[in-house]
Amino acid sequence: MKLNEIKTRKVAKDMPMGKNEVVFTKLDYRTDRDTGDINGIFVHVKDYRPLFLPFFDNGDNFQLDLLLNQLGCDSYDPDEINQHTGTVITAHRYTREANGQVYTNVSFNADYAQADANTDLPA
Repeated sequence: MKLNEIKTRKVAKDMPMGKNEVVFTKLDYRTDRDTGDINGIFVHVKDYRPLFLPFFDNGDNFQLDLLLNQLGCDSYDPDEINQHTGTVITAHRYTREANGQVYTNVSFNADYAQADANTDLPA
């Protein structure tokens, strides 16, 4: 990128808190450089910074499962997932406190009312 091109580039914005209908653009798995093990997921959506999800080897990837259900995917294969670029999805950003720290999280549960009933998401 040239200097004159970077001058017009806008700073990426965080997705607002609460329920958001956004356009999915792609998913990237973050891997450990040395082992190649997956340790995180970046979900890219149009107009906002990528959303981060942790990845768990034990299979407790329920937020990823919720996202993939919205996209209509049957597997964790990034090639299959990224074929759904342009799909409108529901994402909820919220904060929660744990161990004296405040964390910003994302939920891909399209039924937010049900999410409120079953998790610590704010009403």
